[in-house]
Amino acid sequence: MAFISPVIVPAKKLVDGSHKVRIALSHNGETRYFVTNIKVDSVKQFKNGQVVGRSDARLMNSKIRNEMDKLQSSLDGLEYIEGFTCSELVRLIKESERVEYSTIKDTFEAYCRLSSAKPSTIRAYGIIYRSLATFFGEGKVIRTLTHTDVLAFDRHLRSRRMTCNTIHSYMTFFFTLYNFAKKVGTVNIASDIIRGYRKPRMEVRDSWIGMEGIRAVRDFTSRTKGTMKARDFFMLSYYLGGINMEDLKHIDFNKCQKELRYTRTKTEFRGGQETRFTIPEEAKPIIAKYIMKDGHLDIGKDSKVNYNMSYGMRRIRKALGIPNLYMYSARKTFSQNAFELGVSTRVIDYVLGHSLRNSGILYHYVSVSKEMADSAIRKVIEYTNADLKKQETPNN
Repeated sequence: MAFISPVIVPAKKLVDGSHKVRIALSHNGETRYFVTNIKVDSVKQFKNGQVVGRSDARLMNSKIRNEMDKLQSSLDGLEYIEGFTCSELVRLIKESERVEYSTIKDTFEAYCRLSSAKPSTIRAYGIIYRSLATFFGEGKVIRTLTHTDVLAFDRHLRSRRMTCNTIHSYMTFFFTLYNFAKKVGTVNIASDIIRGYRKPRMEVRDSWIGMEGIRAVRDFTSRTKGTMKARDFFMLSYYLGGINMEDLKHIDFNKCQKELRYTRTKTEFRGGQETRFTIPEEAKPIIAKYIMKDGHLDIGKDSKVNYNMSYGMRRIRKALGIPNLYMYSARKTFSQNAFELGVSTRVIDYVLGHSLRNSGILYHYVSVSKEMADSAIRKVIEYTNADLKKQETPNN
């Protein structure tokens, strides 16, 4: 049988001479202690399990009873106590307390440790976590969240004038974190704070700008260095088969001077295939302009890449009057143009670096060669440059 009682341990005197009240757990001939934050100035202020001789004695005794009640509740929740040693009981109770009082911060840190998500994805999740922590407080016990909290956070995001897509992403990770807490036992598996809530519908951004749009960006000039840098990297993405900026910044062009070989960071953790093709001549001047000594391109620091490129594209979008022009438009337009020129979807998927694990039975029997990828990219670029050739041809 386990017994608990509040005590003072004289040998555990603090530097200033005061003592912390401990709760002794006696079981199977052993005694172990749980330390509280309740302090008395001397052993004389504690008699028969109660604080005495202080003006705040009643308040302190109330706190002691609360600590006793919590500990007793934890003991009552354990089955077959007699089968454990006193030390084992202490360990089990402390673990249950960590679970019971796991905060949003604790849950996020555990998710980062245990998740198989890529580092870049974890960084993106960190931005959403900071919004959660700011709104609820990082010390918020996650099991105390309610459906009302879900609705309140949704209203908070809307008040910040976020887009539907951004709110959808934030709420999706919020629920991912909550469901993770269920899996690790910090939230009751039967708890359902999400039921009845509908996330904003994702808006499909029409980012295809057509051939005339690509040519307009190609011929665009500006006195602003940052704007021209955005233009250059937009066209480089287009010339390199719609490569993403995230993949582009990891490529060492000292090793890839003639042939580009890479696996998308988005699919490499899922066994994504390597993409290979010859670097087009149109891309080489841009690479030469921005290549650094280590072979990587001077895209910018991680924390500012997206902002700077987005700002540059916004200036180009406004100047050219193309409302759906974004950095992603280079990838979208390359794939659309390739499709319209009759390039096989299998080849387009290969050039874009898509994961092909779920692409159908036929894809398990055929493969795309580097030459096929070269031909597809060349066909799209030649079609893009057709207007330049017409200008070079003298009139009859």
